Amino acid sequence: MTQRLPTQGESPWGTVLNGFLLVGLGTDGQLKAIQAVNVKDPEYGAVGDGTTNDTAAILEAVATGAPLIFVPPGTYRMTSGITLTTAQTIVGAGFPGSADNDIASVLMHDFSGDFITLTGTNGTNDLGTGGGLANLQLLQANGNGSGASGTAIKFIAGSSTFFPARTRIDSVQIETGNGVNSWTYCLRADGTLDTTHGITDLYVSRSRFVGDTNATAAILLENGRNIHIFECQLTGVNAHLNVTGGPAANQFSSSVNITGVSGANLVVAKATNVIVSAGSFVNLSMTSDTSYSSFFPGILDNLPTMTGTNNVMGSLIRSSGNYELKTSTGVVKINGVTQ
Repeated sequence: MTQRLPTQGESPWGTVLNGFLLVGLGTDGQLKAIQAVNVKDPEYGAVGDGTTNDTAAILEAVATGAPLIFVPPGTYRMTSGITLTTAQTIVGAGFPGSADNDIASVLMHDFSGDFITLTGTNGTNDLGTGGGLANLQLLQANGNGSGASGTAIKFIAGSSTFFPARTRIDSVQIETGNGVNSWTYCLRADGTLDTTHGITDLYVSRSRFVGDTNATAAILLENGRNIHIFECQLTGVNAHLNVTGGPAANQFSSSVNITGVSGANLVVAKATNVIVSAGSFVNLSMTSDTSYSSFFPGILDNLPTMTGTNNVMGSLIRSSGNYELKTSTGVVKINGVTQ
């Protein structure tokens, strides 16, 4: 395991390097930068062959506190979850595609329970984790059955001074294996325990979420602020995106931007300032406690269910093979002229 350099009492230059360069002494006695760690480094020993249990190796790499945890191409079998409490990002080389699966970085979920949890950092600046995930696939192990249930990525706010913020999910694929139960949620951002902030400044982009047969939804956002979800594909029979507030009276999700997202059902409740544009959903529904929101998803399969105040909707509706422009009031105007 990487050791820290001497303290100031032992060596004055050790303090400088520790504080600014994050350089440490490796077990071989050589200086090593610990801004980033590679889980396959001999100090951690991950194998990535899809069979070896790499849990201890990856958790040890995370425990270094290095800002970046690199997962090289391979399939890493995990039998317990990962919790990120500091500003750390787990980065791979990419997720599997039709061209070349040998360059994919896959974390395999082979247990029952949540996989990767981001809890945030308790501090005076309330900066949360500031980390996230990128260029990875999270995959359930084949044949895991109902034991594979759990949430793939979970953000959870514990209190008003302990919550994730400024976090990113980019180019991540969340998949089921063969013969397995679905993830309960592919992504869940739970800010209900924080009555002040909730989940704040979350960016989700260019990712794919499989909400299959037994999933509750692909994405669930509860009590979030300044949330951006764009250019994502939600697939599977329960590929739903649910936006809602929390149980307290003041817990509304707000400033939520959903752009270029395709999925099954989009359900919005107890929210304000939600903008949906340039996407495709089968159904859209909004409850009466939603306000000041606009919905222009591009294409819907069915007429939306809309209530609430100061909301507006306009979309192309698939109808008998044709497309019809619909609005929440049923009136279409161009330059003030009713069409």
